[in-house]
Amino acid sequence: MTRDKFCAAEGFGLLTYKKLHFNGLAPEERIIPGTSIVDITVEAQRAWRKMIKQQPNGKAAEIVRRGLEGSRRGVLSLKSPGHPANLLKELRALKAARAAE
Repeated sequence: MTRDKFCAAEGFGLLTYKKLHFNGLAPEERIIPGTSIVDITVEAQRAWRKMIKQQPNGKAAEIVRRGLEGSRRGVLSLKSPGHPANLLKELRALKAARAAE
């Protein structure tokens, strides 16, 4: 599987994967011969999950926890009426309403 598919299967983003990789904690990768495609085997995924379960307070588990917490905070932030994206939508709606008058 690709890095993106691995991240989706594990429930975290590519940035979290890159942090794991930078710290030498990502699953083993291989490059498919004749291409530049990076592949993560099912066996490598199983070994990585086993490592995470065996070391629940280890650095890899901490990186994953922080990544998941950051994603959760981002989703909650977007739901807030005070988020800049929501304020811009409100301003655009007001501007459109004034233009329609």
